[in-house]
Amino acid sequence: EDLARRTGAVLDALEEALRWERQRSRGARDLVVCLAGEPNAGKSTLFNRLAGGELRAATGPALVSDVAGTTRDPARGRWTIEAGSELAVELVDTAGLFAGGAAPTELDARAVARARAELEAADLVLVVADASEPDERALELVREVGPRGLLVWNKTDLQAAAPRPTEALLEAAAAGHGWVGISAGAGTGLAELARSCASALDENASAGRS
Repeated sequence: EDLARRTGAVLDALEEALRWERQRSRGARDLVVCLAGEPNAGKSTLFNRLAGGELRAATGPALVSDVAGTTRDPARGRWTIEAGSELAVELVDTAGLFAGGAAPTELDARAVARARAELEAADLVLVVADASEPDERALELVREVGPRGLLVWNKTDLQAAAPRPTEALLEAAAAGHGWVGISAGAGTGLAELARSCASALDENASAGRS
């Protein structure tokens, strides 16, 4: 157990050093778009859609599973947003920010800490929510990221999916860049998502938030 704690501390220190080096070496740094949300909301499926194929991350595709919390370490890729003109951004897929039903482990805590560090460094945060199982925790996250957030209402192709977010979510999303309905699994709504992201990044840069 002591060895596991020390190993975790070393890994955390390495992650922080690598993050600092990436930011230092980029100079005029790339814009960063971060995927965040509750476990199993479809973040990793969306990551693979946006940064898949030839744009696959150097770390490999994010692991996708029906088991909540599969993604632990952030996965990184390049996403070329095609919305009138092309804009290449760094895309980051984080671990779920919320623990599942079981008591969170030390590994869970480290994953959440890393996810929050990525959120703080991002120019735009896509809060991915499961339209088939709306969760109040998504509302907490939309409120937390505020003006840098865009709500992504995912899994709209499922029969159980609500056609639009709750009024509370809509109100919270209005403080940021609104919301977009998509299905990462079916690949629908991605063009609208690209346009919304391009617009949001431009607005953030104009307002001096990025």
